[in-house]
Amino acid sequence: KVFDNGGPRKRLNVKIARGLAKLRDRVKNLEELQLANALSTGKAIIQGKDVDYEVDFQMDPTHIIALTGTAQWDDPLSTKEKDLRDAAQLPGRKGAPAPNRCIMGFEAGILWSNDENVKQDLDLKNYNTGHIDFKQTDENRATYIGHYKSVGISQEMWTYQAQYTDANGDAQFYLDPYGVIMGSTAARVEAHYGMIENLNHGTFMGKEFPDFITDPKGRFADLTLESGPLIAVHQPDAFVYLKVKVTA
Repeated sequence: KVFDNGGPRKRLNVKIARGLAKLRDRVKNLEELQLANALSTGKAIIQGKDVDYEVDFQMDPTHIIALTGTAQWDDPLSTKEKDLRDAAQLPGRKGAPAPNRCIMGFEAGILWSNDENVKQDLDLKNYNTGHIDFKQTDENRATYIGHYKSVGISQEMWTYQAQYTDANGDAQFYLDPYGVIMGSTAARVEAHYGMIENLNHGTFMGKEFPDFITDPKGRFADLTLESGPLIAVHQPDAFVYLKVKVTA
């Protein structure tokens, strides 16, 4: 045979696999949004079918910082190094691990990288030697800047520019473009999944439940994927969020 597509069953399996991949991406995006909200507000918003509530992880309010006036990073008088150094000390005062990662919104990353004082201390060796594996990093979502080390701070620096489509069809950033999240990879952050109640199959415990919904006459079937994720920040005081520029 010159060309063999495997027949109807194989074509159906391929279509199902592609459909599941798209649905799993939606769940992944939901988890990503929950995590971004949790680390920037200390809270996660849970919304879905017959579900709409807020989970408060009790992050210390002093760990959520909004810079004002000349402290804002677009001001020439701003002290970006001091802002991060001061923020990096907060988790330790609560007995939490010291931050070793800094994730910046797109605009905050530009302001940081262009600062002349920062350039002197920014170590690009991890970037240049391939220490960060870009094969595992989607650069449309996150970009490695370099390792920053100064008195009281030693962190891998990233920008995070990923976007999602909201209920109105508009593109939104997961992380505020002028937001900065500092935290530790040693902090406990876990994904939990609630019980799934399926009308056709009853209750199910697990990460996800794929199913087909067929019309009464059995002519059409929609592929669905049910999941009840909750990204839980068990050590909220290990994180600090800075808003480095006031926006409308």
